[in-house]
Amino acid sequence: MTTRIFVPCDAAAVSVGANDVAAAVEREIAVRGLDAVVVRNGSRGMFWLEPLVEVETAAGRVAYGPVSVDEVASLFGSGLLQGGAHALRLGLTEEIPFLKKQERLTFARVGVIDPLSIEDYEEHGGFAGLRRQWEVEATSEDEAQAWWPLVEACPWDAAPDDGYPDGFVYEVQANDREATLPERQIDGPWRDLVDAVVHHTR
Repeated sequence: MTTRIFVPCDAAAVSVGANDVAAAVEREIAVRGLDAVVVRNGSRGMFWLEPLVEVETAAGRVAYGPVSVDEVASLFGSGLLQGGAHALRLGLTEEIPFLKKQERLTFARVGVIDPLSIEDYEEHGGFAGLRRQWEVEATSEDEAQAWWPLVEACPWDAAPDDGYPDGFVYEVQANDREATLPERQIDGPWRDLVDAVVHHTR
C-alpha cells in the first residue's frame, strides 16, 4: 500500500520552507525507491511547528516538526514511513495537546485530507448534507406489477457513463439491477422512474 506523507501548502507553511521540504521528501522517495507519495494538505494551524510533516501509519498519523530540508534525509533514515523515532517526532498528530482539546467544525477537514481528492473529502463526511435517498418497497404483487413497467423501461445494460463529473449523481437500484448516472443523464425512462419514486415517497 502506498504511504501518504503530508506536507502543508498553506501560505504560512510555505513561507517557512514547506515547498522546499516537500521537494526534498519527493527526492528521498525517488532515491530510495519507496512506495510513498507526498500530499500537499492544509495546515493544522500549529504554525510554530511548520513545516509540519505527517506520515500515515497503522497506528495513525505521526507528526514531525518543524522540519527543515537538511533534516529530511535523517527522517527517512530513522524510519519515517513507519513513524520511527527522531528528535523532531511529535507523536500521533491527534494526540498533540493543541489539537486534542479542540472540537473543529468549519475547519474539521483542513490539514486532514488531500484537498484535491473528492474521495478523501467524501470519506471524511463531505457531501453528507447533500445526500438524499428515496425508496419504494412493493408489499404486494399488485404493487410490484405496477412498478415493473417503469423498471423494465430503463436501459440498465446501457446506462450512460461518460465519466464527466456532475453536481449530483444518482445511484438507482431495483432488485439486483444497479446503475449510476449523473443528473444530466436522468431523462427518458430514467426520469420517469426517479420522478415516480420521489413522488411516491412524499
